[in-house]
Amino acid sequence: MTDYIRYKLVKELPKHGESAYTYKLQNQLFKALVAQAFIPITFLFIPIGLLFTAPILHSDIEPASFLATIFYSMYPAVDPLPIMLIVADYREGMSELFRNIIGKRSNNIGSSYTDPQVTSVS
Repeated sequence: MTDYIRYKLVKELPKHGESAYTYKLQNQLFKALVAQAFIPITFLFIPIGLLFTAPILHSDIEPASFLATIFYSMYPAVDPLPIMLIVADYREGMSELFRNIIGKRSNNIGSSYTDPQVTSVS
């Protein structure tokens, strides 16, 4: 099934009784899926493909071969980003988590430390 047909199916969901929330979520997941398809292409297939086809074409890419290693090692960190940034529920959840972490840190900065030896009464 081609991406265009899938896009049309997602676009037709509201006509089949799906809620607006479901339609928005399906649309966001489709966009995230398309974005996630480009990540392995960019970070795995192209660099490693060039690395393996260069000797066949008798070209020396040894000075640039470290880029394939860098891209390959960045892939696991970059792969979940489209889901976290495109899907609104995840994005809002992450922003709330960061706000809570920053809020707790700012509260801890203002607290004072008292030494138990200083405050003890003998």
